[in-house]
Parts: sequence; structure tokens; C-alpha cells
Amino acid sequence: AKYQLASDNNLVSWTAFLNILGTQIFNNGLQSDDSGLRNRRYVMYGNGTLLLQQMGRKDEGDYTCHATNKLGKDERKLSVKLASNAPQIGLNSQSLVKVKLGEAVKLSCQATGEPKPRITWISPHTDVIPPLSDKYRVVDDGTLILKKVTLADEGKYACVARNSAGDDIKNMIVEAELQEPYINSVRGKTSAKLLCPARGTPIPEISWVLPNGTMLSPGRRLQRITHHFGNGTLWISQPTPSDKGIYRCLARNIAGQAEKRYSLEAGWKPVIRGTTGRLSPLCWSMLCICSRN
Repeated sequence: AKYQLASDNNLVSWTAFLNILGTQIFNNGLQSDDSGLRNRRYVMYGNGTLLLQQMGRKDEGDYTCHATNKLGKDERKLSVKLASNAPQIGLNSQSLVKVKLGEAVKLSCQATGEPKPRITWISPHTDVIPPLSDKYRVVDDGTLILKKVTLADEGKYACVARNSAGDDIKNMIVEAELQEPYINSVRGKTSAKLLCPARGTPIPEISWVLPNGTMLSPGRRLQRITHHFGNGTLWISQPTPSDKGIYRCLARNIAGQAEKRYSLEAGWKPVIRGTTGRLSPLCWSMLCICSRN
């Protein structure tokens, strides 16, 4: 803010009664050159102009300009009130935060505005996060602390800065760096093709354990049984009753292990005998048993 009273041969000074700081006096001890470049918040020019830099609520109040010369004196009073500014969340706030499972993480939300904005956090489930709970803590500067991150904490968190002039919103994504593997829902077919697509971070390694205890790593083949490389599929070609039993799919990474079991049973499909007197081919039933370590 800049207030000017320009008149030659005048001696000018300012006094101010500030709502917060009380009475302040500004005189030529604060005088600046014409550029106005001075490392202070109050600068007074030779022509009587008073420059207020970096205005805040503490600068609100009544300012009086006093001008005197040989012929007398005069004064003028000005009331300064800071206008409200809508909040703005700083660009340095994170948009993507990665954290290890079980560790704490801080989400920063630095906002400016006048009056000072109030910070509210919204969880990925669209719930308002309380200032203090077993899982969360919101500190005075608006930073949100997740005390112990689990997979359920992943998602989008919204920081809302609000004051009487408006609001601003910043979304932040929390991702877990390490995620225990889990196996998608799968189904078996009469071809004895066992699927085991698994996800995790890092990408889990898939192994199959056959009913006789033999372990097949990706790309390996044992007689008619092949563990295909890349997608975790176990293929049993031309299955026979001797192939029945429990087949275990194991998905492992450094974060943990998941397991899915298939129970492969052989049976005969019912058929009415014809003149050929032959039975239909074997059919296979599979029971999927899931477990997680």
C-alpha cells in the first residue's frame, strides 16, 4: 500500500494507531531513495509517501500524515483495512507420495490467504479426517501424518484450504512402494489349464507345486505338465486320473507370499451307451482353495 502527500518545502511525518501493534511513528529516519528499494517493510520517501510492504493484519489501523512548514501545519487521516484473499495452496505440495508399508508419511499442504485459511483433509473414502486419531494426525501448519500405512490407506487425499473469501483444493495420491502379492480370481477348465495371474510390487515370482511335491519354476516342463513363462499358467496336456491331487500356486516377492490351491479330481461324464459301447472322455472338476501368508 502506498499513501502520498506531495508538497514542496513541507516537513512530513506519519503516525499510526494499529489495531494489534498500537501506536507507531514513521519519520525521515525511514527515508528511502527514489527507487524505494530498502530491506524493510516501512519506507518513507522524500515527498512524504509512506510505503507499506508485505501487508498483514497487524498493519491494519488508522494512519495520520502530518505536514508542517513555516506557515502552519495540516494533517490527514487514512484508515487501512486489509482485504480478504482467497486461499492458495503452494505448488510445492506433493501430488504423488510413495511410502513403504508400515511406515509413517507426511502430506504437506502449505496455504496462504487472508484471513489465514483453515485446513481440512478428506480421505480416499470421502470422509473428513479428524485432527487426531489412531491412524491420523493433523499438525498446526496443516500437514497430515499417516501413522502406519497399509494397503487400505492407498488412494487420493484432498487438502481443502478455506477462509471467508473462498477455498482451494489440492489432491495427493498415496501409493505403497511394497505390496504383498495377491492372485486374481481365476477359474479352471476341462482342459486342465490352471491360471494364476498375480500382482504385487515388486512383480511377484510364480511357482507351482505339483501333488507329488515337485516345484515348477516359470518356463519349466515335466512330462505333460508345463509352467508357462510370464503369465503363471500351468498347462496339463491330455490329463489322466493319475494327475489328480492338489496343485499349489505360490506368488512371492520381498514383501510376502500369497498362495492359491487347486484340487483336481477326475470323473466320468454320464452317457447312454450306444451301439459303439464306448464311454465319453474324462471330465475334470477343480476346487480352488485360497490362502495367504
